[in-house]
Amino acid sequence: MFKLNNDDIQQLQEFVNEPDKHIESFVKTFEEAIANNGPDSFTPMVTMFRNPESIEISIVCRDHSSKEDMYKAFAEMLHYFSASSAHSFIFAVDVRQKSYSNDNFKNKIKSSVEALTLAFVSENSSGLFVMPYTIQDKKVNWIVEDFDLSQVAEKDPSEVYQGDMAELLYIMTHMDDPLFTTAQLLNYYTYKKYMFIIPDDAKAPNIIKVEL
Repeated sequence: MFKLNNDDIQQLQEFVNEPDKHIESFVKTFEEAIANNGPDSFTPMVTMFRNPESIEISIVCRDHSSKEDMYKAFAEMLHYFSASSAHSFIFAVDVRQKSYSNDNFKNKIKSSVEALTLAFVSENSSGLFVMPYTIQDKKVNWIVEDFDLSQVAEKDPSEVYQGDMAELLYIMTHMDDPLFTTAQLLNYYTYKKYMFIIPDDAKAPNIIKVEL
């Protein structure tokens, strides 16, 4: 296990107390998934907080058949934020990042990088903690020197990082009224085979990595 520099993640304290402990929890779950099932086996998951100290719920994503279905599943998970009037959440996704030229969005400027990304989000702001890694013999080797925390964005998360995921997070944290109750959502999650648990108990099944 790597050691985080708390000075580097100090901004994340507006979302949760002791953000390093929550990062370590997601890292442990990620490493266990890879050790048990190999590369590309971590399932996206979200942990909601009722306040900076208390976890409301953690939800592990259901299986999905396409990128469109994946975003639908993400939205279904995030409805719990408004339903429970949560304070904040951490959304963990294993991604393959690509960098493109500013002049031509089709022109890649360097090879893809594998990374576990943790989006820290509240109604007021957001931040993205990116943790690149490599895998050898089902062991995760973290590239700690390339860890990056984007500057926390006020009001609109897309001010810092762009894309469908940022837009989804912004929309789902700025709903005027919840569309469902927590009881309705838990019943739906059970029906659709989501897992809702705390992070330390998460055992991620095997899914195919998707590009965000």
